Amino acid sequence: MKRESHRILGNYLMEQMKGLPAYRYQKAFLFGCTQPDSNPFTYLKGSRRAQRLRGHNYRNAERCMSRMARLLEAREQWRMLDYYRLGKLIHYTSDAFTYAHNETFDKSIHEHRLYEMQLQRIFKITLALSRRAENEMNREEESAMEAIRAAHERYMEGMRSLQTDVQYILGMTHQVFSTLIPEAA
Repeated sequence: MKRESHRILGNYLMEQMKGLPAYRYQKAFLFGCTQPDSNPFTYLKGSRRAQRLRGHNYRNAERCMSRMARLLEAREQWRMLDYYRLGKLIHYTSDAFTYAHNETFDKSIHEHRLYEMQLQRIFKITLALSRRAENEMNREEESAMEAIRAAHERYMEGMRSLQTDVQYILGMTHQVFSTLIPEAA
């Protein structure tokens, strides 16, 4: 997804909350949602063991996502850093369900960017029309990361399209967000 799409998604998820956290926590969360696209070092993530320079691809980012999810699930009282981490986890979760960020996408960087531009158009239209996310996560999963893995397997087995990406992105990020965000935000 493009940086603007990550920002729009972060704002959308914040709107879904019943009681918003303090303003500084909202800003930390939104910064986490967009920061990986601004940091060139994030593209190196997983380069040794997975695909080179594809740090936002699911297989490259999965370990980092697992670590962030574990830290957030264990935290009882959230700090500003935790909201930032949640934003980053949401970023990588949405990228996991973007065709151009998976190893099956074997096209050029130019085609990657074109795909993301098309995805952003569909994403904006979908949000404008519905303003609600469908829950794509299986409630039987024990952790946010297990749910992401299970949904990603289903996603990879299915036909990929811009609409499928948007459906999974909205469903899974909404579920991860609502699962991890503390009750007393």
